[in-house]
Amino acid sequence: MMTADSLLHKAYKTSKNWGYITILLGILAIALPFAMGLAVAALFALALIAVGVVQLLAAWPGEGRGLSFRLVWAILTLVAGLYMLINPTVSLATLTLFLGSYFLVDGVANIATAFQLKPRHGWGYIAMGGVSSLILALIILVQWPVSSEFVIGILIGVKLLILGTTMVALAKSAEKQLAAAPSQPAEKEINPQD
Repeated sequence: MMTADSLLHKAYKTSKNWGYITILLGILAIALPFAMGLAVAALFALALIAVGVVQLLAAWPGEGRGLSFRLVWAILTLVAGLYMLINPTVSLATLTLFLGSYFLVDGVANIATAFQLKPRHGWGYIAMGGVSSLILALIILVQWPVSSEFVIGILIGVKLLILGTTMVALAKSAEKQLAAAPSQPAEKEINPQD
């Protein structure tokens, strides 16, 4: 039988270990941004292919139904996914262009929101977030398509580093709190077989 404390300790240890793995993946993504970008592009292409197949099966004409818009859209989605899988550098450049465009729109929207909230507390933080999004957009779009070789991989790597560090820090903090808390009485054991 395992106590609640031992189950929590095991969960924290598992979370910490996954955090370390995530940090290593982040370092790998930053070290090899082009390879990470190609992997993301391939996953995106496979997702489009899967969506296209499902849409194709759902929209297949039957019992006198003619060619529908859903069928045409399913075929276009499937073809786009196959094209992106066959030409991963083109799909990586396309994803990078979308990412740069997203940062541009996000930056403009955040700055506009900040000026609408200007007399209120915190409007400057929103404006700062908008400016940082605009800077990222300019870095990506001015250097596009060259930036497609490194942008997505580096951004994913940074995100993985932050996520992994957060997981490790939270697990260590929770372990300290668990160690400082008084132990629960023996009658509060948890039986996983029940």
